[in-house]
Amino acid sequence: MITSWKERFTCIPPNLLSLIIPLMVVGTITTGVFTPTEAAAVAMVYVFLVNVIKGDMKLRLQDLRETFYSGANVVGFMGLLIIGALLSKVALMQYHVADALAGMVTAVGANKLLILVMMTFLLFLMGCIGEHNDCVYGVILGMSREEIEELEREKISGIIPLPGADGTAPRSSGT
Repeated sequence: MITSWKERFTCIPPNLLSLIIPLMVVGTITTGVFTPTEAAAVAMVYVFLVNVIKGDMKLRLQDLRETFYSGANVVGFMGLLIIGALLSKVALMQYHVADALAGMVTAVGANKLLILVMMTFLLFLMGCIGEHNDCVYGVILGMSREEIEELEREKISGIIPLPGADGTAPRSSGT
């Protein structure tokens, strides 16, 4: 179905406050008034205020509290990741890992394609280890297939109950 221009223009006035958001974000970033993060925060406050004024609030106070708690959890977790990255950076700089890798690559005389394949494989391995996957934890903890499947059934929102975390003895792998 093709919409006429008259119908298109009649849709603009009720949605004018929403159409301002992209202009506000892009305009404040390009003029240098706000950084992208600040522009996103200003847009969020703008949307919140518009919804309060229009009476379209679908969030209750309890929902807002839960949202802030969830955001605080994410910020806390990101802080731990940043601290870990900074510590890793210091360790890598202290032990001159970059120099050692550069020397190893030049000594081998590898071409650019081989280096790219090696880096891709390394990132693949890091993704396998870093992924919160029941199978990876099961292999690391030496669990049987049945125990891993039981963990998959018990998993709640991505949190895996590790054996021994509740004070009980770790499960044996049956070997």
